[in-house]
Amino acid sequence: MNQAQKLDLAFVKVERIASLIFVAIVSPVLLLIWVLVGFFVREAFDTTQWLGLLAWFVLTLLGVFFSFYLPKRTYETTSWQLKDSGIEIQRGIWWKHQIFIPRDRIQHTDIKQGPMMRSFGIATLVINTGGTHEPSIPLAGILVETAQSIRDQLSTKGLAVKPVAVEPAIEPIEPTTASEPTTKQSELVTSSDDAQQASKPKESQPAETEKSEVAS
Repeated sequence: MNQAQKLDLAFVKVERIASLIFVAIVSPVLLLIWVLVGFFVREAFDTTQWLGLLAWFVLTLLGVFFSFYLPKRTYETTSWQLKDSGIEIQRGIWWKHQIFIPRDRIQHTDIKQGPMMRSFGIATLVINTGGTHEPSIPLAGILVETAQSIRDQLSTKGLAVKPVAVEPAIEPIEPTTASEPTTKQSELVTSSDDAQQASKPKESQPAETEKSEVAS
């Protein structure tokens, strides 16, 4: 993967649903607190009750607005790129943040999924570097298959395998006994016997041959 990749579009839906649920829980709690405070301390809050209700209404609208706005902007401004030397992550809505994680700094990676992420098929890839500044760097909003592929490539690709030096095997020399001469010794013995036979003078022919010649 040499090109910058975007998050999955399902990330926007998951973040919007989670933000709206948060606003739906927090907003009534704030309203209830304001009502209870105005009920028990009515004399101090008689002139500001309507201002408090107006502030609560504005905060609720802002919560709903940012629940739709921030996930979309996060999706548009976040990208990642897998390289031979590591992984690069760019994110940030107002302040851009570029992170590069070399392969040799990665200790291990985790894949996390919440209930909503699991229902939409996306996950968060957490890259643990063991550093003091950012010991773990999350990459949220990618498909589960993509997260698994990135984890496998970061853990296997680019790892050099050192060759193992193998010493040549030395064949053992079997000891020879006196009764079993070596090949060289037998060759020397054979050559010496041939030389002795060649040096002997030729014997005279038998006496019967001489007699036959005289008779003729």
